[in-house]
Amino acid sequence: SPVRAAVAAKDSGARYTLDDVAAETGAQPRLIEELVEYGVIKGELRGGARTFDETEREIVRAVAELARHGVAGRNLRVFRTSADREAALLQQILAPALRSRNPERRKEAVETLENLAAVATHLKHLLLIRDLRKLTG
Repeated sequence: SPVRAAVAAKDSGARYTLDDVAAETGAQPRLIEELVEYGVIKGELRGGARTFDETEREIVRAVAELARHGVAGRNLRVFRTSADREAALLQQILAPALRSRNPERRKEAVETLENLAAVATHLKHLLLIRDLRKLTG
């Protein structure tokens, strides 16, 4: 499914500077710095410079789109809190398998984690559509 393809637990390892992220996403550097301050993205300090991974770059892209419609960085805590809670729930369910000494069991757990994350994302999307329909009558 297209949704599943978008949710991967493993990172490609690619890193991007703040300038790269700003140029590729159209986000103002100040917005990216705010996202770090609010804990929405963390980046990684390497040699005094902060770099970001692909997922963080895509978070910035989404936030930049929201910002164009007036959503400020501080408003994103709601999204971060929701994601943190979902991650904690999935971790609780899969923690024993993810910590397993059996590599096959760990691999299956990662695949299950990716599938459940995709299902949770789809469910959240459907619930949002349901709630937004109430606004539009």
